[in-house]
This record gives sequence, C-alpha cells and structure tokens, in this order.
Amino acid sequence: MGNTVNTILFLAAVCLVIIFFTSSEKPHPFDAHIAWLVENSEFEYYGETYPSVSYHSTEDLQIIAYGSKKIREAEIAEKPLPRIKALYNHRTNSLMFLEGMDITADDTAYIVVHELVHFLQNTNGITAQTECIASLEQRAYVLQAEWQEEHNHPGPYPNFLFVKLLSSSCSR
Repeated sequence: MGNTVNTILFLAAVCLVIIFFTSSEKPHPFDAHIAWLVENSEFEYYGETYPSVSYHSTEDLQIIAYGSKKIREAEIAEKPLPRIKALYNHRTNSLMFLEGMDITADDTAYIVVHELVHFLQNTNGITAQTECIASLEQRAYVLQAEWQEEHNHPGPYPNFLFVKLLSSSCSR
C-alpha cells in the first residue's frame, strides 16, 4: 500500500510540473517593445490585441504603400521610391513585413519598434484624428531613433530630411 501511495504522489507531482510548464505563456515578441514605447512616450497600452503579422515580397509592399500608378510614374521619371520593409495597416490592425524578415531578431528590432508606434497611434485614437497618414511618420521615426540610441542599435538611423519631406506631403 505504501508503494501505491508513493506512486500516486509521484504521478500527481509530475502532473503539477507538466501543468506548470505548459501553462506558463512565453512573452510575445512585441511585449518588450510596447513596454519601452509606453515608458518613453505619451502612448498608453491597455492590452489591446496586437496586430496580426504577414510577410510580403518587396514588390507587393511597394504596391501596397505607393500604388501601381505612383510606382510607374517614379520609374518613368527614373526616380525610384524608397524601399518598404514594413507597413502597419490601421484598418485591419495588421503588420506587413518583408518576406524572410525575422521580427524577433535583434537586427530588425528597430523596424518592429517603428511599426508598433503606428499600432499605438491607432489604439490611442491618434490615427482616427489624422487627415494625412504620412503625418504620423515623424513621431514613429523619432521614437525609433530614441530606441536605437538607448539600445545602441546599429541599424540605419532615420533620415530626418526625408521624414520632413514625407510629413510636408500632407499639406499638398
């Protein structure tokens, strides 16, 4: 009888260990970035659903961002448009990244931070109050640069002349 009790206690202990390790959730790849953004900006986060993630070709991201007509016009003028690595769609709460990009890797973290700024702009009601979506880029690039500086991140820093031109496109 002693062996039976010991066996039952052992199996119960094993079950508790299994339940403990399988029920503990891994942190989401966005958690640390969202926490940093909330701590270092005016944005609030109350557990809203994170954006869905999808991956697209360079060509598809360009078309989504600029539209086919604008791409053709740029090609004719021999003035290529800046390459898109990621986009946030506020209507569908989705992030679109370049195919093959590992959004959990350190080298792409600055891109994820930038796009999560747009997510927070959306969940904080800023996007809905904005007539020109391009005007939201300046805050995203500023926070991206601050994050890069604090984390000593080697990724390319934003070109603020480009950011200013992008923002000024709203007044046209």
